[in-house]
Amino acid sequence: MRARRGATVVGLVAALGCAPSAAPRAQDHAQVADDAKGATAPETAPSPAPPPPPPPPLAPAPGCGEPSSAPGALPEALRREHAVLADAVLKIGEEVELPGAVLRAELRDPPLWLGEGPPQSSPALVYRRRKRPREDADLVLDRMVPVGQNVVDGRRVNHRWTEAKDAVWVHVTDNACPVEHEQLERPEPGAPMWIWLSTQGIAVAKLGHADTSQLDMRLWWTPEAPYLSFDQSASESLASLGGGFHLSANTERALTLGPARIVVEEVLVGELRPSRGEAVGEQAHPEVHARIRVEVSEPPSEPRFPTSAAGASAAERCGDPSPRRTSDTQPLGSPRSLGARSLVLGETLHLPGIELRLELQPIPGLPEKTRPLVLAEFPGAGERSSERAWQFPWVLRAGDTLLWIDHEADAEAAMRVEIFEVSCSEELNAPMPTEPTLVWLGSGGHARVTLGDPDGEHIRLEYRDDPPNRPQVMIASSSPRHGARSLNFRADPEAKPVALDTGSAWILGSWEIHRIADPVANGGPWHAVAIPLMPHRAAAPLP
Repeated sequence: MRARRGATVVGLVAALGCAPSAAPRAQDHAQVADDAKGATAPETAPSPAPPPPPPPPLAPAPGCGEPSSAPGALPEALRREHAVLADAVLKIGEEVELPGAVLRAELRDPPLWLGEGPPQSSPALVYRRRKRPREDADLVLDRMVPVGQNVVDGRRVNHRWTEAKDAVWVHVTDNACPVEHEQLERPEPGAPMWIWLSTQGIAVAKLGHADTSQLDMRLWWTPEAPYLSFDQSASESLASLGGGFHLSANTERALTLGPARIVVEEVLVGELRPSRGEAVGEQAHPEVHARIRVEVSEPPSEPRFPTSAAGASAAERCGDPSPRRTSDTQPLGSPRSLGARSLVLGETLHLPGIELRLELQPIPGLPEKTRPLVLAEFPGAGERSSERAWQFPWVLRAGDTLLWIDHEADAEAAMRVEIFEVSCSEELNAPMPTEPTLVWLGSGGHARVTLGDPDGEHIRLEYRDDPPNRPQVMIASSSPRHGARSLNFRADPEAKPVALDTGSAWILGSWEIHRIADPVANGGPWHAVAIPLMPHRAAAPLP
């Protein structure tokens, strides 16, 4: 910005010439005037723009915070103080009066009993209405559920059993907000939606169709802090995804689970409320409210891995993490057959790293009938001491030994055990990738891979053959910053790829699946599954 400053310049010259001297000549005045006309002020930095006005406050969300197409402030129903109708600890056989009803702790027989001997009674909290037909009077609010919330007749009933299940703390208020909410369709198809989860309102929400894509959200308390957990099903990918993290005031978090991107926009922590009962050894917790935005996620870009010009190394033939793919048409080797053995009733079959035993087990509810039960023990395997199966075929791996166990064709009290050898280690630990990386899992490769620090931030990948079903792949990440995330999917070449954002990397499931070979004449094939990991270059800021 330029400004004329002629008067200032003239004044300054006059001040500098005020010492005794000859009077200025006319031409001097003319020269000064001409100089003043052409003088300009030095350039200055523009004034900072005023800050934008704060957005207008949100109107309270309607109802109890059910899904809506626009964000809202904490609903009025969650702001107000609720009257306490009962707060007591009940031993078995004791009850507390409510207006028009009674809460009673009692022992009840199970509605269906399949075990041996007489039915075993269990503690139950019963809501009994007055002046109602008997069949409509009793509502069993729980049966051995340690902690629960129910809304009955416009009243919220919180309860918690003691560890010995001999007494239950109950806390009843006139809070009529539902504990659970189910909704099949979005308020506006394809558009974001907002919902409030609250310890005083909706604590569990199920959004979408269970047979296509459903998102389950739950707000609950852990011993450390309130916890928000998510479970997303994706039927087109034969996958389920999960994630969660602890909450605190002013928390702002985001995660992507397949088709859903979830953003925690606001967390409010209020006054202490009785939620677990001091009388049964737990202090009250503050009420917690979380405003959550759910929108359609943007999938990551398609990964492209360069092909190695040289032949595959031993590590690459086992599917070790690599920034490139091999030129081999078969990504993993096939397990090598070592023949078959019979597992006979009453005998123990000793194999490398595994001991097998066959028993006949009574079928629950049909004690006159039995079914074969195979017990597997792993000597010297540490935490993995034993496994058992009664559904066959059963694929079992221990170290470099892989077994395919199925019924013997012509013997009722025998099983056929096909034995294979795998040249790759069952488990692998590797550093966390810093560039796009491809990991292969499969029957002939690694069954378990851990990336990163097992005691800190890490990603675990596991593969299981599960005939006659498709193989199962389970991926779990854990991070002090981003919490826990998981992706489980069936290895089906026809399934749609699905993405999991661990917070530090994208992981793709159902991306590339190969059929390797048939292990036995009538059995299913071995498989190899490629899992791309694409680390985030920088953490994207939350909106």
